[in-house]
Amino acid sequence: MELKISYKRDNSNDNSAYRPRVKTFVFGQGLSLTQWLEANKNVVFVVAKGYVSREELSMLDAYPIEAKLPFLEEIDFSQCYGNVEYWPVTIVNCPNLEKMVFPKKAKKIYTSFCQIKNLKTIVLPEGLEEMHCDFEETKLSEIKLPKSLLLITPSIFYNAYLPEIELPNKCQIKNIITNDIVNITKIKISKNHEYYSSFKGSIYTKDFKTLIYGVPDENNNLIVADKCETIAKNSCFYRTLNKIVFPKCLKYIEEFAFFMCEGPTEVTLHEEIIYVNKTAFAIQSLKKMYINSPNPPRNSLSNTYFVPTRIDIIVPKKYLNRYKKCTNYFENKIIGI
Repeated sequence: MELKISYKRDNSNDNSAYRPRVKTFVFGQGLSLTQWLEANKNVVFVVAKGYVSREELSMLDAYPIEAKLPFLEEIDFSQCYGNVEYWPVTIVNCPNLEKMVFPKKAKKIYTSFCQIKNLKTIVLPEGLEEMHCDFEETKLSEIKLPKSLLLITPSIFYNAYLPEIELPNKCQIKNIITNDIVNITKIKISKNHEYYSSFKGSIYTKDFKTLIYGVPDENNNLIVADKCETIAKNSCFYRTLNKIVFPKCLKYIEEFAFFMCEGPTEVTLHEEIIYVNKTAFAIQSLKKMYINSPNPPRNSLSNTYFVPTRIDIIVPKKYLNRYKKCTNYFENKIIGI
């Protein structure tokens, strides 16, 4: 592989002064890519081109680019070719890196960007099928997902600080919810998407029956779609919510659905509700739960779980005795109206 590099002149105060050089780098012979970069800390641009074998990719995977490179602004791998179906480069400690360009024929990308707060642009190949990326403490401002994409991991949505991203029509999100939420991204879903539907920025299964990724509106209200029957596990946790509005057909609220949300003081569940996991509403601000179902929902609210406060369970007076006899509610005050 040939590396064409430009770097800041030694002892120069002019950051725009670069001296182009061409270096030849061969994996397994002499310095590794990381070692080469460590020895050239004034590097500003790196352009890699030429044939890359599977062994070379394994070397990239084993030795992430973790040298402290304060001036590095761009890495371009677009001219690499050969056995580059997957690309495993990991980059850390490059605070001024603004752009990375991936090989044009890469099918799968396993790349982590760590603590790169100036990263703005990722250029992905048009034939990319899988994207497994992390953006830890990295504020990516722009990324365009190619139409060929079939699978993506959700880390990009939670750490990239993107206001909105469009998901290709055939792309699925693997394990859509993760604990590592830093910022909630709106994911744009077209009407022709094969797997998902969207309502007010939230993602549902194609038939709208399950909410799998909840996004509050500009007023921090979460309005659940009318056809929704299930709030999926972890789908809305750690959100800031002023109000939650459920449809009358809602039946199931799974574990950690609204875990540790901030803001809502009361919630109303309608007649069709069947099941509410005891971890679903561990919300410090929650004070009242209105439940209109004639039958106490299963597994529900023995207390607010992980939260030391208790809430008022408010039910129709004609069903009050049923709720008082249900052990799920003994630790909360039950009121009939």
